[in-house]
Amino acid sequence: MEIRQTEPPIQTPASPFRKMPPNLQRFVELNRPYIWHTDGAIPDFVTVRFVISPKSVARAEYTLLGVLLLPLLLIFWMGRKALSSEAQDKAVVWFTYMRYLQWTLNLSLLGWWVAADSLHLVRILQSLSAGTRIAPIWDYAVTPNVVNWFPPAIIWVLCFALSHPVQEKLRGLTWTRGELAMQGIYSFCASLLPLALFLTGLSTMVRSSLRTGMLWMVAAFAVAIIASRARQKFLGMQPQALTTGDLRDRAFAMARQLGVKLQQVYIIPSGKGQMANAFARKGNVISFTDFLLQRMTRREVNYVLGHEMTHLKLGHPGKLAMAAVVSYFVAFTSTSFAEPFLHLSAVPRYALIVAIVTLGPYFWSRRFEYAADAGAVEVTGDPEAAISALFKLAQLNMLPIHWSNWSEKWLTHPSSLRRAQAIARKAGIPLERVPEIAQVAAAADDHYVLPETVAAGAKVHSTHKKQGGSLRVAFTMLALLIFTPASFALLANRFLMNSPFRIVLFLAGLVATIAMYYASANFLPPMRLPSVVDSLKTKLAQEGIQADAWDGVFVGFSPAAAPRSYEQNTNWDLGCLFLRSDRLCYWGEETKFSLRPDQITAITLAPGMPGLLPPWRIYFAWKDDELGTSGVFNIGCINGASTLRLREQSSKLAERLKTWWKAPATTRPLPGPLAALRSPQIGAVTGVAPASSASPGKVLKELYWTALFAIVGAILCGLPFHLLAFLFSRLNESLGRITAIHSPGSGYYVVAVALAVRFIAMIPVLRYKDMAIVTISPSRAQASQVAATPGTQAQPAKVETDKVLSH
Repeated sequence: MEIRQTEPPIQTPASPFRKMPPNLQRFVELNRPYIWHTDGAIPDFVTVRFVISPKSVARAEYTLLGVLLLPLLLIFWMGRKALSSEAQDKAVVWFTYMRYLQWTLNLSLLGWWVAADSLHLVRILQSLSAGTRIAPIWDYAVTPNVVNWFPPAIIWVLCFALSHPVQEKLRGLTWTRGELAMQGIYSFCASLLPLALFLTGLSTMVRSSLRTGMLWMVAAFAVAIIASRARQKFLGMQPQALTTGDLRDRAFAMARQLGVKLQQVYIIPSGKGQMANAFARKGNVISFTDFLLQRMTRREVNYVLGHEMTHLKLGHPGKLAMAAVVSYFVAFTSTSFAEPFLHLSAVPRYALIVAIVTLGPYFWSRRFEYAADAGAVEVTGDPEAAISALFKLAQLNMLPIHWSNWSEKWLTHPSSLRRAQAIARKAGIPLERVPEIAQVAAAADDHYVLPETVAAGAKVHSTHKKQGGSLRVAFTMLALLIFTPASFALLANRFLMNSPFRIVLFLAGLVATIAMYYASANFLPPMRLPSVVDSLKTKLAQEGIQADAWDGVFVGFSPAAAPRSYEQNTNWDLGCLFLRSDRLCYWGEETKFSLRPDQITAITLAPGMPGLLPPWRIYFAWKDDELGTSGVFNIGCINGASTLRLREQSSKLAERLKTWWKAPATTRPLPGPLAALRSPQIGAVTGVAPASSASPGKVLKELYWTALFAIVGAILCGLPFHLLAFLFSRLNESLGRITAIHSPGSGYYVVAVALAVRFIAMIPVLRYKDMAIVTISPSRAQASQVAATPGTQAQPAKVETDKVLSH
């Protein structure tokens, strides 16, 4: 900024020096002295007009253009160098290129912020747009954030596209240039855009409006969820729950051994990315990529499993999240306090922030990796498999086995060589044997076999669709829970502010909220089931199953003797039930089986998962004397538009099944696919009992989040929270002073109603007692045999109430 004109004009004294240093000259230009004689007139005020000089604008243009183009030039140059490298180890070239690519992307964002801050870009643009049609856009808090975030975001996308030749020729990936550019767009929308919206909301709340700022934060939350799910779908990396199989059984056995309450194991298709990795996440969840499981032996996968399980046991995911939060707090707080004393310019200020938020969490992450390695070796007792797995992971991901100490400080994981040497030292293995162990894979042909249903696109009832449906239902019901009482509060504030009927309207709002919540429980959960049934019918037709022609009934299947939740869903599997003359046949995505009437020992209609409208389920107990197997399961109808309709269908199906079961069986030919079915053969299945969500901690957590969302919703509706002002107004009124505040704020009404209705909905879960609906008893054939042999005493059957369907 430069001074264009002053009134009255300034008489600048002549400098005694012919030539001054630039800094001193700039100081003199910005500090104009005013001198008046006492015998003259002194003006009442001084007018100073500022202007941005063309030189300043040009300097800003060239600097910012250079900041934007430099990353593109660097990525292009690094790509040429990587492709022309004659290094023997291509992993080193790939790792170096990708590392510098990531640093270039991060520094391009940081460089733009530094340049925009140093050159006062926002002020320049405001000055240049003054008096034009676009000048009003600066009245919105989001505009400066658009300037700070979107130009480097474009560079991110272009850099991803420029990396295509290197990723194709060095790594062997099959992404197209357009797909890499889309990855950049999705990455920006899933991470940087929500952060920009959040910061916009934070600045808006501080400067102007709490309500508008909260709206920006809600937008950030929504964009993060939508973009993350869209990115998963685009990359083909939608996780699928592994609910059966050897790997699942091994994971839960190891969890019991370590005392970890493992919730679920997920398989992530690597798609075109060819990534071999595993993750432990907060919530006691472990994920594997299928590429890792396909390339590593059982012993090596057991080490990886033990490594991730140790992360969960020691609480590393939560500790890393806390370290990140603390580092950000320390970084911004320290720079804010240091600014008045150190007068830091933009470059050292941002450099200090980056160093604090990076080095601290990365240091703890590397420490946690060593601890998880030690825990994995302890639980598996196989240090050689651990060493072999580390080197194979480096090979599969095309990473070098070793890097320098300085490079390691900026990475989340120590090098494979350092980790292998630490394992060897603790296990008493000579370090000279580490390369030998790395070269000899353990039992190279022994792999975990994954079910076909975990492949990408293999299931209609996939984890991605179940999670998406659960999110939609949960947020829709939460919105009804909040905005129904909020609408009544707005009506009361608008029309009945001082009326005695205000309390009546509030009570009506409570009743309406309960009614809306009940209606949503009836219509929302089954809302997408008709489309799911259509997709399932198409899939079964491709497998040769004629559902309509064979009079099939579409049902949900759960392998348990009591209600269980599978990824927040009542059904573990979806399929079609065929009731033939002498067979009960089920053809689903996860399992297929048939049972004769004499193999079924019990059929019972009973409630399913507890709730305001619990669905009806049909519980079966069965026993196959020929194979020596037995088990329990339950089914429920799924082809309906409401929970009440599904309850009615399940009741009618239960009566039909009991009639079929008790009637004399007549053998008739079955269609080919159904004739080949046998009794169920399913191992242990991961399910969650309703009582697990009724612990005091989980109930309080549920109510806490309900209250928090209710507060946000009330603020968005413009409802007040002024409890303290209301209390003080009561005090003033007792002292005879006039007050205008007659309530603590209708926002508290919304929170109270939301909490009350949510607690009412949780009462069935809190009162629920987990017990088997059906138990395994002697089959009809056994019972008749016992009755025909008086000398034989019947033995009581073993009751199966756990997660195991058949033995």
